[in-house]
Order: sequence, then structure tokens, then C-alpha cells
Amino acid sequence: MNFLLDFFYPKRCELCKSVGGVICKKCWSLLNDLVCEVSMPLKSMSIDKLMFVFEYQGVVKLIIKAFKFKGRKDLSPVLGHFVRVMFYSHLVRALDLDKLYLIPVPIDKTHLKERGFNQSKLLAKEIAKVDSRLKVLDCLRRTRSARAQSGLGRRERMENVKNLFAVESEWAEVIRGGRVVIVDDVATTMSTLKECARVLRNSGAQELSAIVLAKG
Repeated sequence: MNFLLDFFYPKRCELCKSVGGVICKKCWSLLNDLVCEVSMPLKSMSIDKLMFVFEYQGVVKLIIKAFKFKGRKDLSPVLGHFVRVMFYSHLVRALDLDKLYLIPVPIDKTHLKERGFNQSKLLAKEIAKVDSRLKVLDCLRRTRSARAQSGLGRRERMENVKNLFAVESEWAEVIRGGRVVIVDDVATTMSTLKECARVLRNSGAQELSAIVLAKG
């Protein structure tokens, strides 16, 4: 059945629209050239190390918007590949994989219902799928609804996410004294990451890093 669908309705590259898969070889190579490998320590945000894969602009912005807002769940293996490579080449060198948890940033329930998936969780799963020791821990929850961060100023973004997240009580013991990596898709002012890191530190996380698909 899938063969017939591919034959009559071949998949087209999300970027150049050529036939040959969700991302063609040419555009894959283009994305690979755009990897920026931005790394920074953010002690003031309770994050030991923060890694970005791309800058949120140009074709990267186009493909991420398709992933998030057009329901293109099939793009997660493509984008997840670049996050996974960054994770294993820059974070794992300093981190033992045993009892290391990947924690996706949770999204609003309305957005989850509309999209059918949490894009950060899909990225986390792409990181974890090549090593069974890595676990995706869906331990953060939103305590209330909040406005979308896009379109808000820096101060508004900080207020918007204040006390927005909490650790699920069933995972409190796992987090205490543990080692975690927050996974997110796009970060601009770092307000969301900072708030997630704050509640995880308050819950006893000892080592805390973050990896983000794109820096806004």
C-alpha cells in the first residue's frame, strides 16, 4: 500500500519540492552546511551547557515552521538527525549515558491537540533511539495556559513563562540528584529554558544541560 502511495503520490522535498523524499540530497547537504554548533555556559540560568544546532533563519526557519505548524511529523527524523549528531559529538563526551534523562519542553494542551504531537518530544526520541540507555522523561507539565512567546518582547516573555512549569510528582525522586538534558525546538530569549531549568534544579537535578534545534 505504501509502495503504491509513493508511486502515485511521490514525496517531495519540503524545501525545493523536487521528488525524492521529504528532504532531497541537495537540501540535506545545504542543511548540513548550515549547522552552526553554538555552545555556551549559562550558569545564571542554572544550565551547565547549552547547545544550538542551527540559527533560526532562512531554509532552517522554513523547515521548522513546516514541522511545527503544518503537521509534518515526518520531518522529525531529518531534524532529529542533526540534533542527535550534535548531542553525541558535544554533550556525551562530558556526560555518562547511564541514568541520563532527556526532558522535552512541554507544549500547551491546545497546541498538542491541534498538532497531534510535541515537536520537542519527537526530537528527544530521535536522540534516544540509537542507545537504549537514554530515556526520554516526560516529567514537566504546564501549570496553566500562556500566550504564545512569538511576538512578545523579552520582559513579556519572562513574565509569560513565570511559574509556568512544574515537575510531575511521580518523577520527583528520579530527578533528585539526577542528570538531565532539556530538549527544545527553538529558543530566542531563553525564557522558557530558564524556567524549565529553574524548576528542575529546585527538584534536585544535579547536572543540567540543554540542546536546542535552533537559536532565534
